[in-house]
Amino acid sequence: MSEILMKLEGIYKRFPGVIALDNVNLTIRAGEVLALVGENGAGKSTLIKIMSGAYTPSEGALYVAGQKYEKLTPGEALRFGIAAIHQELNNVNGLSIAENIFLNNQPRTKAGMVDYKAMWEASRKAQEAVGLQYLSPKTLMHRLSTAEKQLVEIARAYVRDLKVMIMDEPTSALNQEEINKLYTIIRQLRAEGKGIIYISHKLDEVFELADRIQVLRNGSSVYEVDAKDATRDAIITSMCGRELKDMYPVSKRELGEVVLEVEGLSDDFLQDVSFHVRRGEILGLYGLMGCGNAEAIQSVFGARRYKSGEISIKGKRVDIKNPRQAAGLGIAYVPAERKTEGLILGHTVRSNLSVVTLGQLRRGIFLDLAAEARMARDWINRLRIKTPRTDTVVSTLSGGNQQKIVIAKWLANKPDVFLLNDPTRGVDVGAKVEIYKEIDELCKAGCAVVYVASELPELLGIADRVYVFHEGKINGEFSGSEVTQKNIIASAIGEESYGK
Repeated sequence: MSEILMKLEGIYKRFPGVIALDNVNLTIRAGEVLALVGENGAGKSTLIKIMSGAYTPSEGALYVAGQKYEKLTPGEALRFGIAAIHQELNNVNGLSIAENIFLNNQPRTKAGMVDYKAMWEASRKAQEAVGLQYLSPKTLMHRLSTAEKQLVEIARAYVRDLKVMIMDEPTSALNQEEINKLYTIIRQLRAEGKGIIYISHKLDEVFELADRIQVLRNGSSVYEVDAKDATRDAIITSMCGRELKDMYPVSKRELGEVVLEVEGLSDDFLQDVSFHVRRGEILGLYGLMGCGNAEAIQSVFGARRYKSGEISIKGKRVDIKNPRQAAGLGIAYVPAERKTEGLILGHTVRSNLSVVTLGQLRRGIFLDLAAEARMARDWINRLRIKTPRTDTVVSTLSGGNQQKIVIAKWLANKPDVFLLNDPTRGVDVGAKVEIYKEIDELCKAGCAVVYVASELPELLGIADRVYVFHEGKINGEFSGSEVTQKNIIASAIGEESYGK
């Protein structure tokens, strides 16, 4: 039996109006990967914060190297070799890659000064370990893509004397090549006797990496199993407390006239991008990371300026200069980065849900607070948003519940065109189904949906048509029986254009 690196016994965590963790036990041993899964709001993020010292448990004990603690501080957790890589990026954009990797851990000269020469060299080795060897250690973080920033976070944990690494959705912003590199790192750490707690909604990853699987639901541990004995159905049923009969509940619809048409959209990266979407249609935009699909819908929403091309809404040419103008034209947009682009983190759930529709809630010069509260409660119930109250600060919610709020605030505005940039990233399987159902209802009401997805099975499950991007241009269009994994992947990697 391997050495126990960390053990949690009888962990409770209470917040006003809610029990986040209810008598949770967890053990992580040397040389194993424990997959921790559960719906958003199940308690995973709270458990991570207790293990890394950010939260103090209301009851229970933590054992590290056999020593009992009622709580850990973040400094103690690091000193004991416990590091957490959170789903939301935690970098300092004004500093270099090396300075971020060695944040609060810089090598020093005998005089106590930062040894930059040693830091640059050590950074190069750490970058090579995570696949960032092509970048100079002196590169500023703001120049990096989301995926590259994620790998810097992994490198920061990698260079410390780790015993337990907690990874919260670490592949959410990585392409397949980068994911494969991460798998190599995890297997190497496991071979070195480290313990890995791996949190993911992607069951393919869980079965690829895990030795054991533990499921949380509503703050309780409800299922533990060796990965070799686990089944997908058992895990999903344990997560949701119910069986998911239909993962992609999207119905057949009558398509109407063209609502959005984009012709010849170009800038320094995008090249002659043209596409259209009809009322009631779900149009998928797919490609490998950095392909241009996200940039295309950002341009349509006015969040990115294009140099040439035309955009038409309901047959009328428009020149969209900013997001406010786009919203006024009936366009909604869900960004990939919810915390920095989609939410006002210091405000309440209620005010975040009403921010797009404030004009509809005014009574003269005043805001109708009762109407705002009713609207908020309606969307909380409709999307099963887990929050103690409507006036709870949105930053305290789990990532998946935050994402539901980003989507709901636009749904309340009843848009004509809904641009969705990877909306189910970091969202559990149950919440994904709810989001798909809302999209289906939107389409039935005559909305046109443009859906950027990083996971191909999503588009195969819900899209009516798919445009595939490669290096800033559209390399293929597929509809009906042409929407297959083979066609789309071939087009995404730059093979000769397929489809129409």
